[in-house]
Amino acid sequence: MLVTYEHSFFNADQTLQRVVSLDSRTGAASCKIYQDGKLDEQHQADLSIPPDTYAGVAQIVFIQGGIHDIRFHSFNCASKPRISPRKRW
Repeated sequence: MLVTYEHSFFNADQTLQRVVSLDSRTGAASCKIYQDGKLDEQHQADLSIPPDTYAGVAQIVFIQGGIHDIRFHSFNCASKPRISPRKRW
């Protein structure tokens, strides 16, 4: 079960581009977008986290392990913090 998740993304010139985080105990989610190394946009949400929620590279385990018929929820920051259901990976 996912407890916390945080990932920082960087531009090719090593400046901070984005930081995404999720605390599944509290439901606190954040998506921070940086421009020229400074915080430009921030989106926060209090989400309901299903126990089958995964984030980031943990979702790749299903592909790598050859598990193809699985249903789970995915945390992402595509425009704002959200949990999306995934069917048949």
